[in-house]
Amino acid sequence: MAAKDGKVGALAGATGTSWPYRHDWVSLTNGKVLYEDNGLWHCSGVVVTTEARNTVFTAGHCVHGGKGGTWLDRNWTFIPDYYYGDRPLGTWAARQLWTLNGWINDNDRAYDIGAAVMHPLNGTKLMDVTGSQGIRFNGPTTPSVWHFGFPLNSPFDGEDLITCDGPTSQRYVFFGDLKLACTMQGGASGGAWLADFNQDWGYTVSVNSYHVGDDLTQIYGPYFGDGAKNLYESVRNLA
Repeated sequence: MAAKDGKVGALAGATGTSWPYRHDWVSLTNGKVLYEDNGLWHCSGVVVTTEARNTVFTAGHCVHGGKGGTWLDRNWTFIPDYYYGDRPLGTWAARQLWTLNGWINDNDRAYDIGAAVMHPLNGTKLMDVTGSQGIRFNGPTTPSVWHFGFPLNSPFDGEDLITCDGPTSQRYVFFGDLKLACTMQGGASGGAWLADFNQDWGYTVSVNSYHVGDDLTQIYGPYFGDGAKNLYESVRNLA
């Protein structure tokens, strides 16, 4: 891949590499998620473009426990541009958490998509500080993507923004969730899959969701179809 304006020229591949820049558009719009539920839990999220300018997309299981579970709304925070404890843009608190009924009622991974509406910080809305990534629904079924997160599995430690890239496939032959070769695990949940990515900006087309069995070399994410669109429409104007 050719370099863009001095950005990285090599592909990240499937093993996961540290995003090599700080305070750039990618680092600002992708962030670490923390919340409490019998301990401190780690996820990832991305600021997406909305009229309300306060919206983070993540995984459904990062906002709700699924079937028989509850909302994970205790001290739910988003930290953009996070790096080894450094929080240059502060810590943003969620005002509302949203997900889809397919996740809440059935633990259906196809609906493992969440959204957080964030409080302003010091009178300023999140997107006015971080910028945002785009979002796309019902796009190509097997896009090539770069995806991001803060994984905790070795050799990662959850303190650094990690990226993989490559072509996706569908879990099943003609349908299903997206699959990408990548070694990210826990903590990366909810991190953005960006299509048409120009090394600054792209379209969010999925989020990190799950692995299948013992295969930790492939990560899966829900295809952003009508369910993701309905979620986005529900939160995009919640000022």
